[in-house]
Amino acid sequence: MTRVLLVFLGGGLGSGFRYLISLALNKNDFLTPYGTFFVNVFGSFLIGVLAGYNLRTLNLNHSYQALLIAGFLGGFTTFSSFAFENLIMLQTEKYFLFFAYFVSSLVVGLVAVGFGYYVSRYI
Repeated sequence: MTRVLLVFLGGGLGSGFRYLISLALNKNDFLTPYGTFFVNVFGSFLIGVLAGYNLRTLNLNHSYQALLIAGFLGGFTTFSSFAFENLIMLQTEKYFLFFAYFVSSLVVGLVAVGFGYYVSRYI
């Protein structure tokens, strides 16, 4: 039960930070979702760091994993917003923007996880 509460707490904090970053970066321009892109890439980097650190050292106990990885980063990153923003781009016939956002989010997100995993070897 304690881990569920930690995920709940971390998820709330992560979602709050995501909302604030989206407000700051999107500037009411819905078709350029800089905020979602940033939080997904940065969150991917952070999960790479935390997961890499944990796999290498086994020092991240289950409570911290629940709070930070499942909770905070789960709430911070957002697949549902990413999917909805892509749908809007398709509906508004912004095909180039859709393709660029979709592909760059996936590629840069994977690179960010890998880079975070690489960085974790030095902490």
